[in-house]
Amino acid sequence: MFTVPYVPMRDPDAAFAWLRAVLERSPVAITGRNAPVPVPDGYIFPFSDSYEAFWALAEEAGVVVATHAGNDEYNALVQMWEPRGPESSLFRSPLRGVLTKARAVGDFYAAAICDLLFERHSGLRLASVENGVGWIPDLLHRLDDAANRYPGYFRDHPRDLFGEHVWVRPLWEDQIESFGDDVRVDRLLMASDWPHAEGTVAPLDFIDEALGSLDGDDLDRVLHHNPLEVLDITLG
Repeated sequence: MFTVPYVPMRDPDAAFAWLRAVLERSPVAITGRNAPVPVPDGYIFPFSDSYEAFWALAEEAGVVVATHAGNDEYNALVQMWEPRGPESSLFRSPLRGVLTKARAVGDFYAAAICDLLFERHSGLRLASVENGVGWIPDLLHRLDDAANRYPGYFRDHPRDLFGEHVWVRPLWEDQIESFGDDVRVDRLLMASDWPHAEGTVAPLDFIDEALGSLDGDDLDRVLHHNPLEVLDITLG
């Protein structure tokens, strides 16, 4: 088992120093939250100038930044509609799930693209983990709208930037054929997370559940070529 180093982002200088330290062990990927960065007096924008050295180092090192679902700090949104006290991971209302499900990940990548992260760092590779793919069509629709409303702002179309730089991992209940061209086969990854809810008892069941509509060549790409490509691994 090869664990993935977690890089806290609360302090930009500390994040850079920690990334530089873990790179000495030659990881193929690092991980962090796809969420705003909380600080005592509010939040820090993870793509601001203060984090530029971090993203530049990740690009230079060629390491994949895998963003993972977690505490997304979105309880403030729930409190606007349903004020019930502190957030709890055990007792969550149905409304909380409706308001926040897969919202943070879409907002994270929207922020990255609208702040032109991939235009500044064209070698960056990011991977969305444990978020599924259901949020992607809505994100791309909103990015299409932004490109239309702000002609000339994006050097490259934001939909293309997302497709080139972000690999995604579907959940077992995601039916890939229903997403059409919004989810690129050459950016799909498979993962098994049993006994967590995102996995299946037998990992191969994931293929039938989520990827059953893919032909042999596309399935081979998802199960073999895509992970090697995103991790930049060459088999001898």
